[in-house]
Amino acid sequence: MYMRFVKLRVKPGMEAAYERFYRSEVGPAVQENSGCLFAHAIQDEVDTTAFISLSFWRSRDDAVEYEESGRYSALVERHRPFLDDSSEFKMQLTEDLTLAYMPVPTEPKVEAFDVAAASAESIPDEQTVEHMHIRIVAG
Repeated sequence: MYMRFVKLRVKPGMEAAYERFYRSEVGPAVQENSGCLFAHAIQDEVDTTAFISLSFWRSRDDAVEYEESGRYSALVERHRPFLDDSSEFKMQLTEDLTLAYMPVPTEPKVEAFDVAAASAESIPDEQTVEHMHIRIVAG
């Protein structure tokens, strides 16, 4: 099994709208890919604008195929209205050759892991997930 995390930050005040968007569009779009076993958004309980899209895949190859197919990039583009503006700016010339400071678009950060050990429990179903608290311990 292979696990993928996509970390992103939404605009303050857009948390509920993002949850609805994920539930109705993103989750189903990810889960329709061959090899996807589970996809769900988790929200940071302290910084409520921080989300992780957590997905489990049958294999690393299935996850890589999804990401390289263009389907992942298309979903990222559909996220743009929700993504928080970057605090990073760059200097560039505009079309009329005026010097301007432009925000650098934020990109979701992808991390992935092979599942090295797991219990015999099955992957949770949608009803179980609605009442689940996930704790991630990483070094």
